[in-house]
Order: sequence, then structure tokens, then C-alpha cells
Amino acid sequence: MSEIWRTDDYFVSPSDYAPGAVKDFHFPKKVELHDVTLRDGEQQPGVVFTRDDKIRIASMLADVGVHRIEAGMPAVSESDREAIGQIVRMKLPSKIFVFSRARTDDVELAAQLGVFGVVIEIPSNDELVEYGYRWPLSKPVAAACEACALAHRLGLYVDLFLMDSSRLSAEAFVEKVRYIKQHSWVDSCSIVDTQGTLSVPGAKYMVREAVRALDVPVEAHFHNDLGLGTATALAAFESGASVLHTTLLGLGPRAGQGATEQVAIALKLAYGYDSGIKLDRLYDLGIETGRIAGVQIPGNQPVLGDKIYQIEAGMPATWWPNVEKEHPLSLYGILPSVMGQPPVSIVLGKGSGTSSIRYWLEKLNLTIRNEDDVPAILTRVKERSLEVKRGLTTEEFVGIVKEYQ
Repeated sequence: MSEIWRTDDYFVSPSDYAPGAVKDFHFPKKVELHDVTLRDGEQQPGVVFTRDDKIRIASMLADVGVHRIEAGMPAVSESDREAIGQIVRMKLPSKIFVFSRARTDDVELAAQLGVFGVVIEIPSNDELVEYGYRWPLSKPVAAACEACALAHRLGLYVDLFLMDSSRLSAEAFVEKVRYIKQHSWVDSCSIVDTQGTLSVPGAKYMVREAVRALDVPVEAHFHNDLGLGTATALAAFESGASVLHTTLLGLGPRAGQGATEQVAIALKLAYGYDSGIKLDRLYDLGIETGRIAGVQIPGNQPVLGDKIYQIEAGMPATWWPNVEKEHPLSLYGILPSVMGQPPVSIVLGKGSGTSSIRYWLEKLNLTIRNEDDVPAILTRVKERSLEVKRGLTTEEFVGIVKEYQ
């Protein structure tokens, strides 16, 4: 059986593709993921990428098919400039971008490094301009016009990045972009939810209005302060955004932003859009990035968590051996192989049942004196799990079973 919502590898909701669900979608002809791990991701406190770290992560991103890589901000340090230069010289299949303030010296640095494009940032929230930057309100737009024009003359693709623009009205955002485009150059513009306050309906509305009113592609850079970073990125896709800015693991300042691996999986499974990204390589990419970044990935994190394909609860542990070979999708909506996760496993803990004890006895080829001892072994397993406040190791289970042999 094969439907757009069900294949041999996943079984999602038919409602995802129901006419009533998709009638208001306005997908772009093509969507690209613009990964900002090496710039925005590194802004997460405690995350530090060396030159070699950046080169390693960029290589992995390119290998899995990420379309655009924001390799950093050249003005930050000599190490960043060296890393960006080396990434460019590697001639990866991904387009290499850098981040720039609306300053001519930043733009010149980007051009010297030979990158494909530059993301030029200006503050768009008047309160931040007045009280944070202490600038005249006219300065950001004037600076953007100068920087964007220079970037274009130097042969760079120009993405106008209006920081905190989600807290503008859609009309005000369009007005700022139009003005800069008329007086300078813009290849694309980014709606930026710097504070992560956009709702899903708000993201759809703002992107839809910008796409309708502007004659340049609209990109979406949405943070995760309300836990909606991935959802709003996908909402932007629904409304016509042609580029989604994301980070591996959702890294970034405060609560981070939409996660590259989650957005890539959801585009394929929930929307039927094949981005060209190698989904079965995402797990290894995420785990290695977490190691390099020195961050602990929660066990239940989508795509990357090491516990999402572990079964402890008694009833699912009873079902899995029955469905594993012929009907695994009756229990799991997405098989672990889709994102390259290790296979499903049954683990022992406070939530286990007798079927899990029998499973592990057989798995380890252990015999006990009496089958009636299985409930007693289960009781000991639960007690031990409560005592140590975690699941049991194989050694701990074997130690309990020895008392019943």
C-alpha cells in the first residue's frame, strides 16, 4: 500500500493532505534551507566553534544536501575569516553566505572571501533603533541602501535581513523593503522573528502579505521563544516563503530557532515536498554537531533524541515483537531508518511489564528456575529503577536474574 501519506517507511495522518487542509496553501515553486548553525547557532551561550569545527560542520551540511550555508560573520574574528575562506575554497555544492552589518567594510570583507551571497542586517524596530542603537530613525535604511548597493556591485547575492521585523506590521515591512529596493538593490528579503513571538497564523499572514506585495523572494528567519520555531518555519513555507533559515538542533540564542533536521523531515512527511536533503543522514549530522558544540541532546528531541525509539512501557513492549517484521508502522508513524536512527529497542525500567522481562531473558539467552518467577523479577526491576531513577543496564538486569537461576 502506498499513498502520499503512507509508504513503507512512514504512516502520517491522511488529514495532512485532505483538500480542506491544503486548500489555502501557497507553496513556492522551490524551497531552500538556509542553515545558520555556524553563525546564529554559535550565539547560544557556551557554544564555541573553532575554525576546524566550522569546516567540519559545513562539510557535513553540504554532504546531506543543505542548499545554503551561512558560514559566519567575517567581522567577528580572524578565525571566522579563515574558516569562511577555507569553506569557500572547498567548492561545496551548497551556496555559501555570510552575515554582515549594513557597513561597507563588512560587505567588502564578504566579497574578498569569495562567498556567493551576503545577509545584510539592519534593525527594523524603531524602539531598538532609538533606545538600543541610539541612532537617528533614518539611519538603518540609509545604511542598508549603501551596503546593499555595494554588495550588488561586488557581485554578491543580497538578502536584506530586517532584524525584529515580525514586530512590525506587514504593511510597514513591505514599505521598508520597497524603499530600499527602489533606492538600492535587494535580491531577497528576510522576515525576522528575532524575539520568537510570531504565532503560526501570524507567520502565515505576514509571509503571505509580503509575498503578495513584493517582487523579490521572501525568506523566513524565525526564533523559538514560544516553542514554535519549527512550526512557524513550516507555516512560512505554506504561505510562499522560498527560503527557511534554520539551525541544527535548533541551536541559537535564548530558545534557539527552528531545527534544520525537523523542518527537513516535516517538509517531506507532512507536506510531500522533497527538498533533496538526504533525510537518512540527519541523525548522524545532528549527533556529531551536538558533540562538537558540547551540548546534550534531550532524549526525547525530535529526530535526534536517543530515546524516541526506545520502548519501556509494558503494552507497547508487548506489541512491538508482534508487529516488528510485518507491520511496524502500526506502532510507529516514522521508522527510525527514515532519519538514520538506530533500530527500535525495548528497555527495562519502572514502566516495564512481564513481556519485557521475557524479551530480555530470551535476548540474553538467560534461563530461570521457574516461569512463575517472571513477576518477581519484574518487581525487582521496578524497585531498582525507582532506586536509581533511570532505566536498568544489562548488567543490572543480569544481576537480578542470577537470584532466580
